Amino acid sequence: MSKSQPRNYYKFSPATKATKWKEFYHQGIIAVNYTNLKVEDISSYTSEEELKNAIEKPLQENSNQIWNLWLFKEANMGDIVFASKGVNKCIGIGIIESDYFYREDKEGFN
Repeated sequence: MSKSQPRNYYKFSPATKATKWKEFYHQGIIAVNYTNLKVEDISSYTSEEELKNAIEKPLQENSNQIWNLWLFKEANMGDIVFASKGVNKCIGIGIIESDYFYREDKEGFN
């Protein structure tokens, strides 16, 4: 992260009721499950609109899932992530140390 680039802050839920927290914590990762959006590796998309087209959602449709997935892809090294359980409980804080990557071997949380 360059000194001129602002640091971003994200809230992240490690699965429903934080059931993946221990696994993600020990692996040093954050991962999301968007299998319902019928999209796999998103590294080649250059805009949120392009991602929406690939998912076959109308451009005017405001989808928090697509927006969140796009933010996840666009996060920068040095950005801060707050892991949450539910709406009000923070269970961990981390700093992003690598770019986005896709793993085919992870069921659901690729």
